[in-house]
Amino acid sequence: MRGIVPIRDDQQKIAGFVAVGYLVSDINLMIRDKQLEILSYVGIVLLFGVFGATLIARGLKAAIMGLEIHEIAALFHERNAIIGAIREGIIAVDGQGKLSFVNSAARRYLGGDFDKELHGQSLKDVCPCPDLAQALLVGEKVFDQEMELQNRPMIVNILPLDPQRGGLVASFRPKDELDRLAKELSHVQEYSELLRAQTHEYSNKMHTIAGLIQLGAHQEALDLVINEASGYQQLIRNLAEAVPDPVIAGVILGKYNRACELKIELEFDPQNSFSDLPSELEREPLVTILGNLLDNAFDAVREAGGQQLVRLYLTDLGPDLIIEVEDAGPGVAAEIADDLFMTGVTTKVGNGRGTGLALVKRAVDGLNGEITFSDGELGGALFTVIIPK
Repeated sequence: MRGIVPIRDDQQKIAGFVAVGYLVSDINLMIRDKQLEILSYVGIVLLFGVFGATLIARGLKAAIMGLEIHEIAALFHERNAIIGAIREGIIAVDGQGKLSFVNSAARRYLGGDFDKELHGQSLKDVCPCPDLAQALLVGEKVFDQEMELQNRPMIVNILPLDPQRGGLVASFRPKDELDRLAKELSHVQEYSELLRAQTHEYSNKMHTIAGLIQLGAHQEALDLVINEASGYQQLIRNLAEAVPDPVIAGVILGKYNRACELKIELEFDPQNSFSDLPSELEREPLVTILGNLLDNAFDAVREAGGQQLVRLYLTDLGPDLIIEVEDAGPGVAAEIADDLFMTGVTTKVGNGRGTGLALVKRAVDGLNGEITFSDGELGGALFTVIIPK
């Protein structure tokens, strides 16, 4: 392979030439040397590339928790199905305060249009909810807090997502739905307690009657049957006249059977009157008040070991509803009198104590009423609850 270049003088006339030649075999050898050098560089680059790709793949695998693409897709569809089936409203807000997710229940509770795309919009543009917006702005955990959304009380829970990038998830459900479920559960519990107490009490009576018959004491067995039937029927008649509300009457009847089971006499004054209950007054707090006060009175007389007597007085005369529960127990200890209605304050032994009176106080406050206690005529405590109609 040659290269020839002419040599010219000052007059641009050719005076000679320069010729340079290389053997083709030498050129091929140089090309092979350069190719090998390039291939070595390529090999080094590929080696580093494979190493870097391995590190990236390992980090990506760890970030997606070792899942494959089809597994991630399946989880995504499952997640959408689960969230869609939840009756609680769920919204997710990013660090800039924009909506990143809104499920169908949230759209329904917030009054949003199902055909409207809400992703990327500001919460205040979708729903003017100042309480929720303020809670999201603070960015702290919130559990079972009552807020006003779309002029409807909601129970809201808020959980932050990422402390660095921000973002929150909020779930909420109408308070009236939860109250309805709580009332149904309370009624079921009271009904179950009533049946359990009746079953236990009448089982004892049946065994007693059977024993009397086997001993030949037929007259005593007959007297026992007549006495029990007349006393129970008298209570039913008194309740029907004094407490026509089935929920309140059911609670008192259940506690009466419970008192019989514990060998405690529960006096229900025939002069009691609790018929003028406002229709808008919630029955659930009244159930809580009556049930817990009577349970505490039963525990007090059993602890005292003396006269096993509890009195219940109800009246609806005037502008207030008045409930009085008196027992023949030891009364309220002076060291806990000031903190009697606080959770955990009790003189009883055992776990889970000290909640009954706290629940009563909360229920009374919810009805804008007041509760007091004093020494009763029976020697124990007398609790008085006054609830405005």
